[in-house]
Amino acid sequence: MKKRWKLAAYLAGYMILVIVLAATQPMIGDNSPPDEENRYLISQYIYTHGALPTGLEEEVRIPGYGFSYMLYNAFPYIVMGLAMQATGIFTSDPAALLLTARMVNVLAGLAMAYAVYRLGSLLFKKERDQWLFRLAVTFQPMNLYVHSYVNTDSFCMLSTALIVCALVKLYRDGPGVRACLVLTAGVIICALSYYSAYGYILAAMILFILLFVRQKQEGPGRFDGKGFLKYGCLTAGLVLAGIAWWFIRQGTVLQGDFLGLQTRDEMTAAYGIDVVQKANTFEGQGYSFFGMIREMISRSLPQKMAGTLIAAYGSPMKVRPGVWFYILYLLIWGAGAVSCLAAWIRMRVRKEKRGWKWHAFHICMVFCIVLPLVLFLKYCYTFDYQEQGRYLLPALVPAMMYVAGGISRLPKWAVYGSSAAIVFCAVWQVFAVALPAFA
Repeated sequence: MKKRWKLAAYLAGYMILVIVLAATQPMIGDNSPPDEENRYLISQYIYTHGALPTGLEEEVRIPGYGFSYMLYNAFPYIVMGLAMQATGIFTSDPAALLLTARMVNVLAGLAMAYAVYRLGSLLFKKERDQWLFRLAVTFQPMNLYVHSYVNTDSFCMLSTALIVCALVKLYRDGPGVRACLVLTAGVIICALSYYSAYGYILAAMILFILLFVRQKQEGPGRFDGKGFLKYGCLTAGLVLAGIAWWFIRQGTVLQGDFLGLQTRDEMTAAYGIDVVQKANTFEGQGYSFFGMIREMISRSLPQKMAGTLIAAYGSPMKVRPGVWFYILYLLIWGAGAVSCLAAWIRMRVRKEKRGWKWHAFHICMVFCIVLPLVLFLKYCYTFDYQEQGRYLLPALVPAMMYVAGGISRLPKWAVYGSSAAIVFCAVWQVFAVALPAFA
């Protein structure tokens, strides 16, 4: 019963913070969420016309850029449009319809919070360490923020939590129907929401296959083909059934461009303003990739990305806490990362043996942390330079797994202190920083 009350308080705390954000922030203006107005065009189209746009309609194009978010994975917008139609039975008030669309992501975040709750129990033995991990993910200020407005990031974050939860369960307990179903749900949501998290799908495929290699004392053992066919066919079949409709539709509508990226470039060239044209990208200006990195460093991009990854609300990202807030967060993350790295170094020095599956699991988790950064840099190089740390959020779940794991090796006051600081920062950012700015 005590655990249930803690779970209820944890989920209620999340709901209070995110609903406050969802209900108070404007859609237009300096403190509006990043590009929500243009993302909302798709849900509005579905609500108004009762059909999906192709992405080519002028009605859903992004002013200035010339393309539509419908060219990307738009499943969350579809769910929002359907929810708005349900609300439309009772009212056509624009504010109610917008809040309905936002509440879809609020509920996606609630599902993520519960997945993270279950994941904490799988990763850590001590309850204090479990709660540190849960709070570090769920109450991270930018994670709260992406669940409060219209975007695809919220569903993406949910998918990362589901995939990691399923992979840990499969790694720890072996193949099972329930874990495969959770993995299936995570992969489907990921595939239909956000390209930057596609590394999780690749990691899931690799680890899933490796799970059916029977481990021997030295090196890989015999492959369990029967088990792989049983669980692999179940998972793959359900995933294909869940995502095929979207990519077939995109390929048909966009003449084979099932990812929409080529069409995006063509629409930008045809309808976009000069500043977003290919010639004005780093690639178009003749920079090498590493030349772009040097230019980014000269523009203080690492500092800006760190700040906007921790807490920066609003379109110009000006709704921010004081410097102390960022210092506190960097101390928590830094202490966890250093402690985790020190533990790994000690393991190597002592020549402690770990099975190859253990190494494969952690390599894949690190890959899931690094890939969003690589894709962000590629996006900056080839299409649009951005200084928004939220593009790195898909790395949050595995990153906090290592941060919490590192802090768990420190004295228990560090664990309790970090947990309390995380909750305090979340409450402060919403009620002392965001709410006055949105009022």
